[in-house]
Amino acid sequence: MLEIERLAGRTVPCGFAMRQREWKLVLGYGGGPDTWCNKSSEGLICKDFVPPVQPAQPAGLSAAVVHPQPPLPACLKTGFCLWDVVADPGEHVEISARHPDVVAALKAELLTALTGYRAYQLDRACGAPTFEHDQKVGSAWAPWCDSGTWYV
Repeated sequence: MLEIERLAGRTVPCGFAMRQREWKLVLGYGGGPDTWCNKSSEGLICKDFVPPVQPAQPAGLSAAVVHPQPPLPACLKTGFCLWDVVADPGEHVEISARHPDVVAALKAELLTALTGYRAYQLDRACGAPTFEHDQKVGSAWAPWCDSGTWYV
């Protein structure tokens, strides 16, 4: 089994992607911003999809509109979703089943890229990061510190 096949079956928070010309291959499913980031066969990975709050209906009107859960793409069975970002810039139509040759080629490139991937590490000399208000820049992550040691 290729390493990338093993990665595809694992919970990958905010999966990796490979882009080449019009094609974008995503390991897992990216989801929409601020909604259901990375649904997989294991369920929700990043955070739950929360439908917008419906305003109360005035008396005499029909019941509130029901917001459906986002669709679960069939590509999650394989672990890879393919999009044509030129023809479909909003990435509404997942097309991995129609282009298995493109999926195979991009998977090979993604494997090569991930071979040297190292996840970032927080500087242990710094305190736990928090979101604070800075007078000069507004909201920012803190503390910003440089202990002289870089973890890569």
